Amino acid sequence: MSEGYGTDSVLPQDVNNKVHAASLLIKEYQRLATTLSNLVEEAEEGEGDAELLQEYSEVKDEIRSKERTIDSALRQLKNSATTGRFSDSAGTNLRVLIKTSGDAFEMTKRSISKMARRAAVAMESIANQESEPLLQEQQAQFEQNELKLTYQ
Repeated sequence: MSEGYGTDSVLPQDVNNKVHAASLLIKEYQRLATTLSNLVEEAEEGEGDAELLQEYSEVKDEIRSKERTIDSALRQLKNSATTGRFSDSAGTNLRVLIKTSGDAFEMTKRSISKMARRAAVAMESIANQESEPLLQEQQAQFEQNELKLTYQ
């Protein structure tokens, strides 16, 4: 049993495990938000390249995956709160934990959404910079072929 809690306010171990898992998922999600923020700053400072674009894409995919996992974990916790038989104090503790976790998740989600808008602009600029030499090469090749056709 946890110290500092009366026996009537302790959550069952399986529910406690779900709370802990959701908390870890949200911390990982927040870490991904920090990584995304760093990538956006790097891109906005003009330090981006194809490698940064790839890393951004991977982080973006990981964020989407975490969002789905966290949504599922929070739904399971809400179901546990609804269907579980707890003392009033344990049920209240669980609802507070769910609310706090949900709020942290939503706040991070909003922050990621704002960063994603900034990222879209910065990443598009990098993609354009990366493709510019290729476009110039293709244009030069086209002009050479056009000259060859003209003089044949």
